[in-house]
Amino acid sequence: MPPLVPSLLRPLLWLVATIAVALAAPAAAGAAGIQIASDGDAPGIAVDAAGTGHIAFASAVEPTPGNFTYDYSYCRLPRGATACAPRTRLTTPGNETPFGRTRVLVDATRVIVLGDICCGATEGIWAWTSTNGGTTFGAPKKLATDMWVADAIIGPGDNAVSIVDYVSTGGIQWATGSLVNGSPVTNPIRLGADIDNGADVDSYADLGLLNETTPYMVMHSGSKVWLRLFDSTKNDPNSLASWGAPQVIETNGTEPGAAYGPSGAFLGYETLTYDQGGYPYAVRRLADDGTLGPIMKIGAVGASPNDADMTQDTSGRLFVAYQDNHDDNRLKYQWSKRGVTWSDPIVLSDPGEDAGRNTQVGLAPDGGGWVVADMANTRTPVKVWPISPKGDEDPAPAPPPGASPTPVPLACPAQIAVSTLVKAQVRTSDCFKDLGKGRYSTTGSVRVNGIDFVAPASGTFTVDTKAHTVEAKGAYKVQAGSIVLQQGSRTWNVTQVQQIDDLSAFGVKLLGLGVKGKADVTFTAAGADLGVNVELPSPIDGVRGRSVLKTTMAGGLKVTDLHITADTVPLGPIEIRNLDIAYTGANDGFEGKAEIYLPPAAGKAITMGFGLENGAFKHAEFEVAPPLPPLPLPLWATPPVTLNRVGLAARNDAKGFTLSGGLELIAGKEIAGFRPIAIDALPSSGGGASLFIPKKGDYAVISASGKIVILDIPVAYGGIKLSTAGPLTFKGGANIDFEIVDIDVSIEGGINLSNADFYAGGKGKTCVSILIGTGCASVSAIVSSIGFAACGSFEGKENLTGVSVSVSLGFDRKWGGGGNLGSCKYDEYKPASLAASGASARRLARAGRAARFAQLGGAQTVALPGGSDRGVRVKGAGGKPGFTFAGPGGRTITVPSGLSTAVAGGNVVAIPVGPDEVELQVKNPGGSWTLTPTEGPAVAAVETAKALPTPKTPGSVRKLAGRSRELTVRTSNLGDQRLIVREVLPDGGAHELGTVRANGTSKLRFTPTDGPAGKRTIEAVVIAGDRQVGTTPVTTFTAPGPAKLAAPRSVSLKRAKSSLTVRWSKVTGATRYRVLVTSTDGRKQILTAPSSARKLTVPEVTGDDKVTIRVSAVSKVGIEGKGKAATSKAAKKTPKKSTTKKKSTKKK
Repeated sequence: MPPLVPSLLRPLLWLVATIAVALAAPAAAGAAGIQIASDGDAPGIAVDAAGTGHIAFASAVEPTPGNFTYDYSYCRLPRGATACAPRTRLTTPGNETPFGRTRVLVDATRVIVLGDICCGATEGIWAWTSTNGGTTFGAPKKLATDMWVADAIIGPGDNAVSIVDYVSTGGIQWATGSLVNGSPVTNPIRLGADIDNGADVDSYADLGLLNETTPYMVMHSGSKVWLRLFDSTKNDPNSLASWGAPQVIETNGTEPGAAYGPSGAFLGYETLTYDQGGYPYAVRRLADDGTLGPIMKIGAVGASPNDADMTQDTSGRLFVAYQDNHDDNRLKYQWSKRGVTWSDPIVLSDPGEDAGRNTQVGLAPDGGGWVVADMANTRTPVKVWPISPKGDEDPAPAPPPGASPTPVPLACPAQIAVSTLVKAQVRTSDCFKDLGKGRYSTTGSVRVNGIDFVAPASGTFTVDTKAHTVEAKGAYKVQAGSIVLQQGSRTWNVTQVQQIDDLSAFGVKLLGLGVKGKADVTFTAAGADLGVNVELPSPIDGVRGRSVLKTTMAGGLKVTDLHITADTVPLGPIEIRNLDIAYTGANDGFEGKAEIYLPPAAGKAITMGFGLENGAFKHAEFEVAPPLPPLPLPLWATPPVTLNRVGLAARNDAKGFTLSGGLELIAGKEIAGFRPIAIDALPSSGGGASLFIPKKGDYAVISASGKIVILDIPVAYGGIKLSTAGPLTFKGGANIDFEIVDIDVSIEGGINLSNADFYAGGKGKTCVSILIGTGCASVSAIVSSIGFAACGSFEGKENLTGVSVSVSLGFDRKWGGGGNLGSCKYDEYKPASLAASGASARRLARAGRAARFAQLGGAQTVALPGGSDRGVRVKGAGGKPGFTFAGPGGRTITVPSGLSTAVAGGNVVAIPVGPDEVELQVKNPGGSWTLTPTEGPAVAAVETAKALPTPKTPGSVRKLAGRSRELTVRTSNLGDQRLIVREVLPDGGAHELGTVRANGTSKLRFTPTDGPAGKRTIEAVVIAGDRQVGTTPVTTFTAPGPAKLAAPRSVSLKRAKSSLTVRWSKVTGATRYRVLVTSTDGRKQILTAPSSARKLTVPEVTGDDKVTIRVSAVSKVGIEGKGKAATSKAAKKTPKKSTTKKKSTKKK
């Protein structure tokens, strides 16, 4: 048996043989191309696993002579066919004109056609996608703003397409666009701008993938060919900062190409250096570490490949198709099994046949396929030439005329079966040397079921097929895609799960997300499964997710089916559970679902959408819509807060996490049959809502704006705020139109949901129309669990006398009752002391409190005591009566019947305050007044009221033990009124502390309401009878923040063989427990336990893992209390005792 040819000599011997054959024999004859269209331009092609060609090109239709409509055409060409089956026209958006090249991409489920639209509003790169093998196509999706398509690939990821342009003033552009409907359009970046000593590299670009997540691109300008590699530690290929520095790889070349697949990454270009009668095509390997291999020149002696296209099939064969400028531009191709040994040129076109331009080649996994080209400019024939399938051995040089070709076996194998499931394949120009006894070695880079062992400058990789091991000696890097798993010497048994100790040392990122802790590799028939722990971005960075990555021999790391899962993610007082997000393949994007729980954890879950992009939080949203029973928000236990409908989407920023959208919400205990607050904050109603959780994460706030109803008062605009750290607060604008008064008031207040206490205050304006003038005045308002009241005053002048007059206006209503209009400053009205002549006066006196008299035209006397102000109410029998009211000094006011506006006279103002009542506001009233009926309904009653005193209520707060406080109030000038004393929170909510009914010193003990720490106000609401007539300040004090639960007194850990049990002591007030598990295997997860639990078992804990457990209690509003931690150290490894007996040194 002759000795094996050393690998370094094989390329040289092949070149000698090639030259000899080329000189001895003419090239094989070709065949005429198959014309598939007569009106095409700039075609693209891809071939699927069945060998069917999918071809697209710009085309033209001539509806009328000389008038052309341009669009894209798609042609499906099965293997062996001679015509399209079918040809489909792809309508362009806006019927705009297609421009430049088309490209076609295929995978297992899709055919994707790419083209550039020029011009108008739809200008840019568009994709038409078919999911049924090209039978039909969906609506086009815009991927990027305008650029010319030079070439395109699927990736990085499964739902992204990366594109480089053909010619670009300002530098070659790159865009990675998303195929996901609704995703944003990408703006290209200029990778060729200002890189050649300030000049742009602006033409002939191509691109590929070094691995599934690391693209590369080549470009040309002048005579230089440039290479740029994506930085695999970065996230976004659409950012210039994510790309490495450009490097010149050829100073005398043009029109570069790229190809990638199981045999590795390659690039090629047409040389401009004259060599043996022509200009050969150069091919170079791009190693897994980004370094370039030596130049391989292909093409026969004297050949000049032009308009070349290079590609690699999914089995690893490389092809270069080109036109030979030194052979009548005949179309030819050459192929190689793995980029080491190349075939002689194989001729496709007939002698003299125009092979056209825009050459493109597409291949099936067996190496068969098609080459396509157009013949000249727009609306010229498009032709294809078939390529026959290829074998699994390296091609042989062309044989002498009349002889049959003989396959040439490799001098040493490139692929070895390590076990029945696992194969090792060399990805460099080296191969495996047979060491005997089932052992093989190489010094090159090797792929083992998709896991790459990247060769160092010096090292050896050995396969043992009997022991089923692979051994790397030297500084080999073990990678899955761009993820570095290990570096250095190691041995793996491929039949066992391989444990990798710590990925953190390499700063690994997976699609923008950090990979931490241990990993495990399991080899399968399809490739390998790699289990890793993934860092999640803010706001869900309290835990790590778990992901199982998959690799294959053909594609390396596959992120198509990549999922990241997490059981429980705390987000302030809410919890996200069952997080499961999948890689979308677009812009490092993950999309999926989770469940959101509002405390207590037993509450009903809401399913939410969740997404990440470029290593950061992108969005979240959830919606609960009718028909459904109202969804209680258990953050707030009693009375219930209920969502009728909710739809929210999220953002995350430096302040915190916010879900924004819309909701319908009702809250609070019923009062007179009404809930205190109802809000329609749906976007369809012009409203909006949000759920905000600050970075600190110790509370949550729901905010909403929209149409509010406060009990039965409609609020034209407004908002609510519902916080786990305090009451529900609200604000809004109420408008009440009653008789002559139009009250427009801004209200701010709150509901203490723990006891249904309800209070709000506000300011605004009241507008009146009276005979003395029309205008608006300031008004203060009170809304509480008693009712609604608003008070204000209007200053004007009498029309006749010009005397200044003040009109006091107020409105009050108890919930479930009618409204009352009149001055707020008067005490309870009581029957007047009336005087009349003779028997009439005696009858009126006997009538007592309900004094009544017939309207006989007789004057009646009303005695009013002295003072600054007095109120008189005159009630008619079935309507407002007409009368005059005259007093001391000739002061007189005339009131017409059916009064509809206010009138003034004699320093008296009359206002209508009901359907049959008139109120007289009398300044300096002391003396006798005469009321004389004049017209209209009879006077049924006359009542008077004195002015209310203004209470004084200074106070102070002192601190007692713990969170308790004591308020001291010193009350004076209270009169018959009473005070409801309230703690007012910063957002307007109130907590009733007690009631004061008499002058003097009162002491009230209270615990400040949970809410933000800081200064708070205590005020008193003044109640006269059953009316709220105002508020008065008492004092301020500094409140503590929300109370946190204590830590468990004890936490203990106990290991079992493969688990760990944690026990803890009870915490008073806990509604559940949160158990944070942090392990040296990379886990960081949270487990939850109910309030009754005192222990929990953590599974999958091995003896060599150091585990820290932190237990904390969670309150009913989701606030996490103080935690207590315990650590279980890894078991010490005991060295095995030697069983070898020592030689005895004792002399016999």
